[in-house]
Order: sequence, then C-alpha cells, then structure tokens
Amino acid sequence: MAFCWSQASLEWYRRASQQTGFHVSLARLISPLIKAGEQVLDLGCGLALLELELLRQWPDLHPGSSPPQIIAVDRDQAALAGLQALAEEYGVARQISVHCQEAETWSQAADTVILSFFGGGRDGQADKLPYIESARRLYLRLYNLSQGSHFSPRPTQTRHQHRQADRCRDDLARQGLHGRLQYLELEFGQPLADLPEACRFIAWQQPGLSRQDCESFARQNLRPNPFDRQHDPLYLPHLKQVAILEVQL
Repeated sequence: MAFCWSQASLEWYRRASQQTGFHVSLARLISPLIKAGEQVLDLGCGLALLELELLRQWPDLHPGSSPPQIIAVDRDQAALAGLQALAEEYGVARQISVHCQEAETWSQAADTVILSFFGGGRDGQADKLPYIESARRLYLRLYNLSQGSHFSPRPTQTRHQHRQADRCRDDLARQGLHGRLQYLELEFGQPLADLPEACRFIAWQQPGLSRQDCESFARQNLRPNPFDRQHDPLYLPHLKQVAILEVQL
C-alpha cells in the first residue's frame, strides 16, 4: 500500500525534525555540494524539510551568494500544503516551487536531484538508481539503513532501503560512474505531549496493535524529552542510521 500522510503524521514528523535537529544536520552536510542559484529537484518531497533547512541556513553558510531554487514534487496535497506553510514561516517561500504530481510523471531536469529516503523509481526500479537521468550535475540519494521501525513492539523490515546503498554504488561502478557513500547516525526520535498521544503514534506506526500493547510499549520506552520538555514532556528515542550517496555527473 502506498504511503499517505495525515495531519497527525505531518505534525509528528515536523516536531521530531525541529526538536532533534535531524534535517538541520543533514542540510549542513549537503550544503557544500550545492551551488549558488542552481535548481534543486526533490522528487517525492513530502514536507521537504531538508530543502527548507538548506534554504534557511544558506545565508549563514554561503554569505553573499544566491540560494538555490527548489522544485518540490509530491502527489500528496496535505504534505505540500504543510510544506508551503513552513516555507512561509521560514521566509523562504520565494525560493520554492511546489508541484502536486506523481514523481514518475515528472520530466523536467535540474542541476541537482535529491531523493530523501525515497525507494521507488520509473518502471519499478526499486533497487536501481531512480531518476538519475533527471540530474545535470549532481545526484544525491539518502537511505534509511535502520532495520524497521523502532516505534512499535514488532519492528517491520525496510527491505527496500537496507543494504540498498551499497548495491547502488556497485551499479554505478559497473556503469563507469563514481558514487561516494557517507554513513552517519543521527538522533530522530519522536517528541510527544502525553501517554495518550504516544499510544496514537505507536498505533499509527503499527496498525492493528491493541490499545493495551500500545500502552505497554509506550510505558516501557518513553523517556523525558531531552530537547523541549516544556511543550512535549515525553520522547521515544531513535538513533537513525543514514547513508548519503553522492554522484557527480
């Protein structure tokens, strides 16, 4: 079943990103690779939090240079509405164009293409290098190497991401292209207001889980929030394993 955002999941994701600084750290890592004023295409962008942070930090990281122009493409209207609201809040809306469209139908090339934890591709190329032909200069792909969700009692495997980064780098080598892989671990747990919200979050992570199992898992794993205890006293920790594949074209 295709992934769909909800208002609740969008809010959880936004709070997790803002409090843990997950996308702030990622943006600082990729910022040196992005050129001033170039077009950056994010296919399957969701909230495009990586690009929003890239734009927000650009004046400090690249003083006096023009920020990139972001093309954000996603089929989910709720996610795009959330993206536009955050872009206005961050003061970067003029640098982002938003398109409600299936990634598979997008045909416009860009200087840099970014796929953030996105597993699909044209013609079902789940284990290949989707959309690399859309990049004129740079292709960046971010992989989630964590094996399944850590926010539910019975983690489900993320088969389409785990160990896929190495296979993609090997595919590039056979094509005569050099792909550089960088591995890192970043905290990306979930801030939560109270136990009932924690149970709703866990049930969203694993549909069909009983209320009793959700509450038992929450009580065993919730910790005091190390980031913003005033607004969200509780926290489900998760150290996310990430790989970044960089391909200069």
